[in-house]
Amino acid sequence: MRAEVTRIVVLLAGGAVMAGALLFSMWVAGADVAAGSLLGMPVAVVQTGGSQPTPPGDTSSAGPSSAPAASPSPMPSLPQAPLPSPTVTQPEGPIGTPVPATAPPPPRDEADGCPRPPSNIRLAPVLAHGDERRKIVALTFDDGFNEANTRKILGILKRYHVNATFFPTGQAIAQSPDVWRDIVTAGFPIGDHTYSHPTMSDLCYAAQLSEIQRQAKVVRSKLDIRVQPYMRPPYEAWNRTTRIAVTAADQRAMVIWNIDTKDWAGSTVATIQRRALHGQDGAIVLMHTTVENTATALPEIIRGYRARGFRFVTIGQMLGLDGPVPYL
Repeated sequence: MRAEVTRIVVLLAGGAVMAGALLFSMWVAGADVAAGSLLGMPVAVVQTGGSQPTPPGDTSSAGPSSAPAASPSPMPSLPQAPLPSPTVTQPEGPIGTPVPATAPPPPRDEADGCPRPPSNIRLAPVLAHGDERRKIVALTFDDGFNEANTRKILGILKRYHVNATFFPTGQAIAQSPDVWRDIVTAGFPIGDHTYSHPTMSDLCYAAQLSEIQRQAKVVRSKLDIRVQPYMRPPYEAWNRTTRIAVTAADQRAMVIWNIDTKDWAGSTVATIQRRALHGQDGAIVLMHTTVENTATALPEIIRGYRARGFRFVTIGQMLGLDGPVPYL
């Protein structure tokens, strides 16, 4: 009798141990899942029926499954996030060398009755800087609005005998022709910056050509001079069609820059100065006539470049083109 009781006790104890082990393993598994969730690790939950679990990162809805699985299904692959579109960067080439045509393709030219650009016109070169073997720098001023600030910039350039190039829009010249006549009289060159400052790469060929030609016509009618044979696309937005339009408008080159002061972004005077002075040999510096902080920063920019032994030149001088030069 005592032996039988002992055997029953041993069996009961063994069952308790097995049950305890099972409960412990389930608790550990649950702890692992919780820990994985806290650490941000993907947690695979396998079910043998009903709805398939939604893998981490999958936003699609899982539908019910009517066929029971004989064995656990493998964990479905996580969806791959789409790669971001490549950022188009305009490469910078040596002076006089065309930049490879890596700009975005033009819009559909047939839109609004706009014909395709001619196929027999060469692409205008795109220039971002001058000769990188010479200590020269070109200060450039875009847009042309804010007459008082434009006059202040003109006065500083004259006071320090500094060459620079202006890229006003046709609308800015038409709005304040007197200040632009003074700039021309002082000997500063005027480049083409389109008539209304559009995003050129959004326009078809005829519209881009019209923007360039309209600005040239305003320069001729209001200032009684020919616009210089180079243009600057607003926002640095251009494409292959822009280069064709530049050539068709009898321009020699499209001029961008390699030093952007970002004065248009509300930068402080000190920030504009610091960015402007990052230029190295052959730099083209972008500034705007509309920004009052730019006029305030200009004297220190001039002093900083001169202290480093730089000479100020016009865009025409960088390109080796004939044209007005205020100070030889």
